[in-house]
Amino acid sequence: MRTTVLILTTLIIIILAWWTLFYTDRELRDDLSRRIQFAAQAIDIKKVARLSGSAADLTRPEYLKLKEQLATLCDTDPSCQFLYLIGRHPDGQVFFFADSAANGAANESPAGQLYDEADAELIELFTRHTAATSITGPITDRWGTWISALVPFILPTPQIANRTQPVFAVLGMDVAIGEWRMNIATRAALPIGTMLILFIGVMGLLIGNKQQDSSPKPVLWRLFLPLTTAACLLLTASGFLLWQQHLQYQQAQFADLTVQIQREWRTTLQQQIDSLTIAIQPLTIDGRIHNALRKKDKQALQRDWQALFTQWKDLYHITHFYFFDANRYCILRLHQPDRYSDQINRFTAINAEDTGATAAGIELGPLGTFTLRVVQPVIINQKLLGYIELGKEIEDVLQTLETRTNVQLAVVIRKAALQRTVWEVGMKRLGREANWDYLPDGAVIYATTGQLPAFLIPWADGIAAHLPNELSVKLVKFEKKTWQVAAIALYDAGNNEIGELFVTHDLSNEVTAFIRRVTFVGTIGTILLILSLTLLFILLRRTDRTIDLQQAALRDSEQRHRLLFEHSTSAIAIHDLILDAQGQPTDYVL
Repeated sequence: MRTTVLILTTLIIIILAWWTLFYTDRELRDDLSRRIQFAAQAIDIKKVARLSGSAADLTRPEYLKLKEQLATLCDTDPSCQFLYLIGRHPDGQVFFFADSAANGAANESPAGQLYDEADAELIELFTRHTAATSITGPITDRWGTWISALVPFILPTPQIANRTQPVFAVLGMDVAIGEWRMNIATRAALPIGTMLILFIGVMGLLIGNKQQDSSPKPVLWRLFLPLTTAACLLLTASGFLLWQQHLQYQQAQFADLTVQIQREWRTTLQQQIDSLTIAIQPLTIDGRIHNALRKKDKQALQRDWQALFTQWKDLYHITHFYFFDANRYCILRLHQPDRYSDQINRFTAINAEDTGATAAGIELGPLGTFTLRVVQPVIINQKLLGYIELGKEIEDVLQTLETRTNVQLAVVIRKAALQRTVWEVGMKRLGREANWDYLPDGAVIYATTGQLPAFLIPWADGIAAHLPNELSVKLVKFEKKTWQVAAIALYDAGNNEIGELFVTHDLSNEVTAFIRRVTFVGTIGTILLILSLTLLFILLRRTDRTIDLQQAALRDSEQRHRLLFEHSTSAIAIHDLILDAQGQPTDYVL
């Protein structure tokens, strides 16, 4: 019976452990699916469609920006090893559009590189007509063994909008199999450890009920010390695993927040551009502006529109209001009336001239300030009269992001894109501290606290080199506080990377609250453990005393019988009876 119970208990523990590992794996796969879907929302598939998927893309701005975006998304996910976008040629060969590895890295897959190791499940994704996420693996290729999350993209085509369309590209995220198994082990360690403790307890009960020999040894120290050590190790391991899971959770939350901020940044910029564009439209059909542009009448423009600029500045934080002639020479700056007659050579102005349409984006101004600009050509009867430009400092956009996400932000621009004296004038004009020497390679143009926090300097120092894989989500301890840090690359309207948006979050309150909870639970657990061990000690000591008394009684009884036998005056004989077939005694043997 005892053996049957032991076998059944062992089988149950094995089945429960297997189920725990299986469930944990499924849970991690579901979490990976959510993360890849979140990353997919940041990819503009229409821009990817402009790429050819060949080596010709390597110098194209769309490819460089996509690669940078993939690197940033991968860096913000703690378990992401590679993030890549792949397509499929008509002949069935799978190729890379771009990946998150640094340019020139040994593990990079540049544009057009074929992926010969593509398995059947990956190839099948391109034959589907749905964007359902797929989690595959373990899969081994030339770079290692991975668990891969795959999200198909279907390119919208208005001409066949009512028909199902094939998959155009697939976004993939690879997690190293070693890290995947470690995550499974970390999450499953506590429940499986608990099951093992229960198993050991059952075995102890079964063994404890087993018939003992006539001279059992004391059990106090043989059981108490191992049980105490096991309980302490279990308590310590539980606390360590909880702390690691807490850190992983916080890192994942901040990584998601960083991606959200990146998306909010683009969304907010686009909303601001749309607002400025709508504000400009009525001006382009105003006859007063037409006449003033034809005559290049600075006084008339200032007289008619200075009040509107003042109103917009107070209500909508408009900081720039320009009128250019047809050759992009400034007729009037309503925000700086004394500066005029210079030619405007910014990207947005040139782009508006080249396209004859509205051009918008963020640009570094001549004073080194980062400004969102919208330039609108004024065309009457197919004749270009000039341009109207509205602009606002990105401080308004950044403050909106801070309010929505409850983080601290800082913008650092590379010094190579600035002129020191002009930048210092611009910062002072905006009422900001102009400390050119604070960083060796970059200049701070905005910070929530007014100055770049000291713990960001090690990352901001390398901004000129900008190695994307080094600017991942990090935990930084500084002055008894714990900070989460991430960086997002900033591009101007010409798609030139000119700086970084640093995202920081003070994790100290969350860490302190977690430590308090763990300390409280740990204290209660420790008290209960001490009480349990004390009770166990008393029971084991009482058991030992009972055994000692029983052994003493047995020894005393044995001694009395031995004395009785040795000093007896009567003969004592032992007889073995011999029985016949009917069971009757017939003889005996001494």
